[in-house]
Amino acid sequence: MSAPVTLTTLLGRLQAASLGDPTGFADTLPALRPTCLPPAKALYIHTATVTTALSNLLAEAYPATRTRMGETAFATAARRYLLASPPDHPVLSGYGHGFANSLGPELALMATADWAAHEAYFAADMIPAGPDILRPEAPEDMAGLCLTLVPSARILSGTADIFRQWQEMRTDLHHTAHADPDAANSLLVWRGPDLLVTSTLLLPGERALVMALTAGHSLLTAMTMTAGSPPFDLSLLLALLLTRGIVAVPPPGS
Repeated sequence: MSAPVTLTTLLGRLQAASLGDPTGFADTLPALRPTCLPPAKALYIHTATVTTALSNLLAEAYPATRTRMGETAFATAARRYLLASPPDHPVLSGYGHGFANSLGPELALMATADWAAHEAYFAADMIPAGPDILRPEAPEDMAGLCLTLVPSARILSGTADIFRQWQEMRTDLHHTAHADPDAANSLLVWRGPDLLVTSTLLLPGERALVMALTAGHSLLTAMTMTAGSPPFDLSLLLALLLTRGIVAVPPPGS
């Protein structure tokens, strides 16, 4: 007499069946006792529901990528991804973070932008710094002023042309013109205090300054670290960062 199947083992088989594994499907059938349908049909309906739900999650997280690929090609790629990378986190909004890695370079960059917007929407809140922070009571405090990106902000490096195409396709988001699009090499995505996910292109020097701030350098040090970059308007960049809820004062001890 064979040993009884544990619940953990059965759930593992059911997960495998739900993701298209024929062995898992066959091993799960003997444990099923549906009341209205044959076991095979009931399990098929369940697996189809899981596959459709996960595919829809990817479609919602990657709308521009889906548009660029076309429905059929995207559905095939989504199916391949969910078979290789089943959910490993109880929060479904986090599913799909590695989808870009399964695509070609151009599509991967667009998918990375889609995921940055997705993450920005669900990111934690943080009180942003405003323009008043540049008017300290003691002017010498400016030298040590430190700022960091809010949790929703993401900076992506890549081809400006792809980023512009992405912006044109993501009509559900807000996009602000900030830098010369022909000279930009980065995309900044964040969720503002108005809860709108927004993006803008950044110039090389602007990216260098923001990344230096994120690394923990003071504003003055970050400014000196952009010396080798093409010139940019610092006042315009600071106005963007401090009026659109992109940066905050780091918590004490961070």
